[in-house]
Amino acid sequence: MQNAYFNWSSGKDAALAYYRIQQDPTWSIQRLLTTVNEVHQRVTMHGLRIDLLERQAQELGLPLDKVYLPANPSMKDYDRLLTQQLEQYVERGYTHSVFGDINLEDLRDYREKQL
Repeated sequence: MQNAYFNWSSGKDAALAYYRIQQDPTWSIQRLLTTVNEVHQRVTMHGLRIDLLERQAQELGLPLDKVYLPANPSMKDYDRLLTQQLEQYVERGYTHSVFGDINLEDLRDYREKQL
């Protein structure tokens, strides 16, 4: 079984991808990872309030890790902060990451290169 973390955007595509990955017994999602705007205290992808994000994680029964991004992060900021979190995952033995929003080729290429 592959232990993985899920890049949780809090939206419907993430929910569908999470549902589908649960159908495959070779995967075990161990935790959620979400980027949050530190100024507005909302999910960067969908603007969901943190309390609702935390409720989603609670309902899924998974621990939630939040990466706080500045109000207007540069790609350098994003890469640095995400890399710090991902290095911790590597130290814990995670080798796989799951996304629900990589249907766009350029986004998929970026994430495959970064991860």
